[in-house]
Amino acid sequence: MKKNDGQNQVQLVKDYVSKCHKKGKTVLIVKGVFDLIHPDHIQTLERLSKLADELIVLLIPDWAASLIKPGRPILPESARQKVVSNLRPVKKCFIDYDSRDSKTNKYSKDKDIELLKQISPDMWALSENNFSKFEKYDLGKIELIKYEEGVNYSTTKIISKILEKYAKA
Repeated sequence: MKKNDGQNQVQLVKDYVSKCHKKGKTVLIVKGVFDLIHPDHIQTLERLSKLADELIVLLIPDWAASLIKPGRPILPESARQKVVSNLRPVKKCFIDYDSRDSKTNKYSKDKDIELLKQISPDMWALSENNFSKFEKYDLGKIELIKYEEGVNYSTTKIISKILEKYAKA
């Protein structure tokens, strides 16, 4: 897959979803950075994979991940794609190069919505903190990813712990 060809990626995703639908399979799409995979990522992906025949991950590209959290991601998108593609619950992983507004060259929620409408999965998963940004759009069935109290894992926490532990060394 060519890194800089957003339209090609969108077409690949659309074709894959269409092929799944022709086989009578249901498709759930989840989008995320998936940097430094940890148990909460695995648990979430396992839960989501039970809701549809095909779980597709749209990986947030490096440029967009760095806007969400400066200094991130730790692993480049090609490495993250390789890791996520090889997780048992995930059927396919595509890098979402198409969320950038061509005029402003910045992340665009409207482009995200347009992309999801083009792909038309049976359902898609959203985290609790992103749900309010998308709930007013007619995007079909949404599965809410709820974060449990006392979650011990997050990439940010892992990085902080590494820095704390090894900064003294």
